[in-house]
This record gives sequence, C-alpha cells and structure tokens, in this order.
Amino acid sequence: MLSTVALAALSALSAPASAGVEDVVLDLKITEPLGTPIIEGQFPLPFRQEERLYLGGEEYVLTVTAELYAEGKGLGGATVTVTALVTRLDGVNQIPTRVASPSVVLTQDQRKSATALVPVARPITGADGQALHQLRFIVEGAWSEGARELVSVRDRRQEPVAPGLTVLAWSDAPLYTQPGGYSMRLRPAEALTLEAPSAVIAWQVLEDQGEYLRVKSLTPRDSRDHCFGSTPLFADMDLRVWIRREELLLLTRTSATMEYSDGTASVLSAGVPLLPIPGQALFGHPAFQSVANGLHFTIGLPDYAIGLGYEPLRGAVALADRPQRVAVDASGSVGRSASGAVRPVAKLDEVGATLFTAPGVSPATVVVGGACGEHRVKVDLSRVSTPPPAEADFTFGEAGDEGAAPGGELFELGEVLYGPDGSKIGVMLRDHTFRVSPTRKGDLSCIDLSQEGALMGLLPTPDALMTPVLLCRRP
Repeated sequence: MLSTVALAALSALSAPASAGVEDVVLDLKITEPLGTPIIEGQFPLPFRQEERLYLGGEEYVLTVTAELYAEGKGLGGATVTVTALVTRLDGVNQIPTRVASPSVVLTQDQRKSATALVPVARPITGADGQALHQLRFIVEGAWSEGARELVSVRDRRQEPVAPGLTVLAWSDAPLYTQPGGYSMRLRPAEALTLEAPSAVIAWQVLEDQGEYLRVKSLTPRDSRDHCFGSTPLFADMDLRVWIRREELLLLTRTSATMEYSDGTASVLSAGVPLLPIPGQALFGHPAFQSVANGLHFTIGLPDYAIGLGYEPLRGAVALADRPQRVAVDASGSVGRSASGAVRPVAKLDEVGATLFTAPGVSPATVVVGGACGEHRVKVDLSRVSTPPPAEADFTFGEAGDEGAAPGGELFELGEVLYGPDGSKIGVMLRDHTFRVSPTRKGDLSCIDLSQEGALMGLLPTPDALMTPVLLCRRP
C-alpha cells in the first residue's frame, strides 16, 4: 500500500475571484481506486496538480483543480470549486478520452465529498485482493482561513541534538568562534539550493547549547560515510566552531522506505537533506523537496524519519553501477514515482538504471539512484536501453612529477588554529600549504579561507559585505 502520496508541481491559475485568496487554505484529499490517497494535504489557492495512474493495463491522467469564487473584497459567501478530471489515454497514440469528472462546491469550514465510478474493460485486483469491475475516484475537501503549521516539522527543529551525531548546514551559514561572538562566512550569503555545488556541509556535533551548537569538521575519510560530506577546504584540519540552530537543515535521521500501490517506491538513507514545502502535507506527513545521488525528487515522510541529527552510513555512498540506461525525457525527468517526477540535477541525456519489471512490459519500472536515495519509477520502455559492457582499459599514463605543492603559507601538523578574535577553533591534522598570502590581525597571522576556496574553484569570490573565514596562528 502507498505510505505517502504524490506531490507534483503546483501552478497558478487565473482565478475568477481573488478576494482573500491569500488567506485561504484548502484541505484536500483525492483517493484513487486502490484506496490510496494520491493527493492529500493543505494547499494554497488557486491549485492545480496532475498525476498519471496505471490501472488494469491502462494509463489515466488525473487533473485536479481548485478555484475560489467570491463576491466583493471579503470571504463572506465565498465558495471553492474542486474538480478532478479523469482522462484515459487510448491506443498507441494515447488519445485522451474523458471518463469522469467528479466535482464539489465547498463553503467555508464545510467538508464535502464526491465519487465517480469508471467501468474497466477487465477486472483488476484491489488492495484487499478482491476483483474491481469499476474504478472509484473520491474527492474530499474543505477550506478555511489561515495556514496551519505542521507540528512535526516545528518540533523537530527544537529537539536537542546528541553529541556525536551529524548535522547539515548551508555553506553560507555564519560560523562563530564563540556563542554569539565573532562570526564569519565561507561564502557570500545567497539563496542556495540543494542542486548548487558545495551548497551543504556536514558537521559533527560536540555540544548543543540550544540556540548554538558546537560542531567540528569531518575528515575526508569520515565524509565517505555521508551523503553530503565536508568541504575539501577542511581536509587537513580539525575545525571547531559554533553554528546557530536556525541554520541547520532538516534531514532524514534514519532510513525510510516509501512504497506505493502503483509499484513505484523511494528509499532514503539517513543524512539526506529535506526542504519543507510550506503548508503542504502528503498523506498526513510533511512534504519535502530533496536531492540525493544526483537526483532531485519530492517526497512525504513520516514523523519518525525527520530530524536535525543522524548517525552516518558505513561504507561508500557512491551512485550504484547499473546495467541499463534510461533516457531523460523532454521535461528533464528520468521517470515518475507516485510522489512525482525524479530528475537529474546535472544536464544529462541519460542515467544509469536497473530494469525492475519483466522485459517487454511498458510502461517499464526501473530503479535509479544510489545508496542515499533510490527510486523505483515508471518510464516508457522505449527510453530504456542496455549498452554493451565497457572494455577494460589497461593503458597507463606516463610517469612524471605529480606536481609541486602550491607556493604560499605552510601550516604544519599540530599547529593550533585561532579565530581573528583569538579564540581557539581547531588544530592542523597534517601539513598544508595555502595558496593565499597571510594577513596580520594583531599578533596573529591569518589565512583567508574563503579566498582560498575561490582560488580552488570551490566557492564564489568573497564580496565586500561578508566577513570571511580567517584561520590564524601565532607566529
């Protein structure tokens, strides 16, 4: 059975009336014939969502719209009309045929439902094992004023994080030498996304003081056990700083498997970042956008899987080696699960896949992704191919110098690191030569780590408005 529901992209409509629409929250539930709520949650208006269903060997498109109708400037006497258009795609050319269109007209704080029955050419097996001779689509809804925050998300942000757990933060988050003390940034503050390179950094928690947490950087070896690791800038040091709780990302604190009635599924490991979709809930669970193993997806997760800290995986978390390839379609999607499209972050023509269904069956089900996020998705069989095995390459490059260390400032193994205010913030784990030249801060000699990251191509160039991360030592 489906343990969460789909959330596709919401797109604005030209509503017949806009009076008070920003104050309206639609509580909507659409149940598909196998008993799974394919759309469930609280949504702003106007609303539109489209889902594809594969039932009894036939493909259907479910298009749900909701619009507010009001007279004047207030919400007195206003109604919300919810319509679920069910279209069957017939034949090789997938000619759309309208088969049902249940609709409800909702007045404020009054819940209503509507049901549509669609005959099928041959019976299909329902969730209880009984034969279904009709497809039943149920539309339920109510609307009210004011948004309702998801309790689980709010509470998870306030939970203490135990020492030893790992947290995730944006790479532009301020780093403090002491709680409320001197702050500095690796990169300019900007509206980062999970798709951006080096957008997220993992930290191990040393101490949780409520508003601030003391954290340490991960070594390259430790980073291999994480879906999102540390930055190469910290590779040769043990950096210990403070970070504000509000800068931490929600994440999967344990693994979670979400299986759907159409045969699709998503499996996430611990340590996958989660960006809440404001005001959205799926099957009673918060809805999130996320990225793992180079794939972007939307998912609803139960409360137990959401947190701020997690135990890392054991072993490499690289993308799985898969025997098939699936071509990316015109919309940029590699396939769809019941929770929406899965698409590669990079601009790719195809991605690795493992065929899950029997050969020749279309739409095919394939598995994409890796240890951090694996998805069983529906694709058209014509987009699936099996390339010949790659021949082993036994050629070797010519011997030669590996390249001299960059000229600059040498920080030696065991040297204590200070912040510009004189606070101890770490120690060098091995010798490291920085590219940038040091600057003086009182009796300290400091390296601009933000500028170092820009020279290495890891970070954008620091701007004049930010206070860069300075690593200092006593000469």
